[in-house]
Amino acid sequence: MRADAARSRPGITPADVWRLQLRPHTMPRIMSTAGAMIIGIDQGTTGTLGILMDLDGAVHARRYLAHEQHHPKPGWVEHDAGEIASHVENIAQELAARTTSMGRAVAGIGLANQGETVVAWNRATSEPVGHAIVWQDTRTQSWIDEIATDDELSAYVAQTTGLHLDSYFSAGKMRWVLQHVPKTRELAEKDELCLGTLDAWLRWRLTAGRSFVTDASTAARTQLMSLDHLDYDERLLELFGVPRSCLAPIVDCGHRSEARGMGADLDGVPIAASLVDQPAAMFGHGCLRSGQTKATYGTGCFVYQNAGASPPRAAEGLLSTIAWTREPQRVHALDGGVIAVGSLMTWLEQHAGILGDARRIDDLLASHEPNPDVICVTAHAGLGSPIWDRRARGAWLGMDLATGRPDLIHSVLEGIAFRVSQVIDAMESASGATLESLRADGGLVHCRTLMQLQADLLQKPIEVIEEPEATALGIAAFAARSLDLWGDDERVTSRVHVAETFTPQWASDRRARRVATLQGAQNHVRAWGAR
Repeated sequence: MRADAARSRPGITPADVWRLQLRPHTMPRIMSTAGAMIIGIDQGTTGTLGILMDLDGAVHARRYLAHEQHHPKPGWVEHDAGEIASHVENIAQELAARTTSMGRAVAGIGLANQGETVVAWNRATSEPVGHAIVWQDTRTQSWIDEIATDDELSAYVAQTTGLHLDSYFSAGKMRWVLQHVPKTRELAEKDELCLGTLDAWLRWRLTAGRSFVTDASTAARTQLMSLDHLDYDERLLELFGVPRSCLAPIVDCGHRSEARGMGADLDGVPIAASLVDQPAAMFGHGCLRSGQTKATYGTGCFVYQNAGASPPRAAEGLLSTIAWTREPQRVHALDGGVIAVGSLMTWLEQHAGILGDARRIDDLLASHEPNPDVICVTAHAGLGSPIWDRRARGAWLGMDLATGRPDLIHSVLEGIAFRVSQVIDAMESASGATLESLRADGGLVHCRTLMQLQADLLQKPIEVIEEPEATALGIAAFAARSLDLWGDDERVTSRVHVAETFTPQWASDRRARRVATLQGAQNHVRAWGAR
């Protein structure tokens, strides 16, 4: 039974809908596993990556398409949801055609998404209503700051959702869409508005409008879902002014929907996995045991620690979230995010004009002796976990007339590594356990200078995995497990290999002195931002 059909049937509650989605679906497309392939889609902030994976975990093809970033006002970040959906469709079709040309067939599709980004669309026409509002967007922060002054409300939000009140999450963006985007309120009143995250939008498009659901991993990022009940919380729906009728029912992360309108190579193929990009990367790292931790250095740097079957206790500045659900299992995670990482390198290259080619950072810094007086506080999009000061802004300190490009670039890398170390320190404090090593993936792990700085500031080994794009591989692996094409999690963990390990080169006292200096600079910049 489809979730939207179940929702409209009298007497069926949201809990019934959830249970219905957990039942295994019998798909009409039955095929041998011999030669079966999985398409893994990582729909990210700057573009979409698709991979074609066989059941040995080998990747046979990759396809990437970038999409345009829209910044209509300071602090606003938008995407064209139609462009993104077209890219996902094109990539899936190209990979499916490649599969057919190999004499094989696609057994399933896994979708990883940006998480908190919000899309509104017309239920009848399937056309987006306005642009998607991206997770980085801060247009709602002033209103969020106002309601956050209510200590009881802030505590309720944190206890119910595991999240800190911030414009980062979907609920404030949904409220803004309903108040400011033309026709959305009218469509909502007529029950013709779909309002959701990118997982719901992409599944809608890939099924020709037959499936309107959201996975529990992504729903946990809306700031509307109760972690205990895996359903939308009525008090929070009222607070943010979001009608339940606009939202997609919440389903298991292995819920299956049939692709439709995608051509002969894909129609009938199950979309068998859906996760936020970060837990997908955690799955791709093989971090399946409680305490295992990964960091993905992408647009931001997001650190996820597997917290096991029980929600982690409240931790100052960190987030508690759902990593994934697999009937009857729930896996929770501690989450800490550094908002600007890859986006900061893009700024250095395209806007500040300081960085010529980001791929040649190590060459530029190879013979450079860092100037310890030059410090960069990397708060160009505010400070996320564990500080949550969105008024803070980036700054260089300690420059003089001898300061050159290498000094500025090295200080940015050090500033990024320091922010990640703050997140890890908070996680160790919250869990009471010392992290033995940190698994790393993402585009910036190719920067050896950054990885070494990370090892030095953490005083822990950094293990860069062989497959840098763990998100796409992770969601493909999750789909293989969901479809029972892989019989156990050993198939996941056994294919993860460490390509290189960076070990600390600083003595602990040097690290302590440097952290104190960097912390002092951060405090100075925060005081300026609060003026």
